[in-house]
Amino acid sequence: MSAPTIGYIKLANTLSIVSQKQVTGKLSVAHGNQEWQLYFLFGHLLYASGGLHPTRRWYRAVKKHC
Repeated sequence: MSAPTIGYIKLANTLSIVSQKQVTGKLSVAHGNQEWQLYFLFGHLLYASGGLHPTRRWYRAVKKHC
């Protein structure tokens, strides 16, 4: 397995644990020079930020929910 594949498997396992244990909090994920923050409430993804277009994502979320 290549390094990126191992990273994706590790992320998938972490997300599975977050869901099963109904975790509340922030998970930071980084790859290269990009970083994302995933926010969870009782194991459910509430919001994600970061990456190449954080402002665009924020605008879409506000437009959808407000």
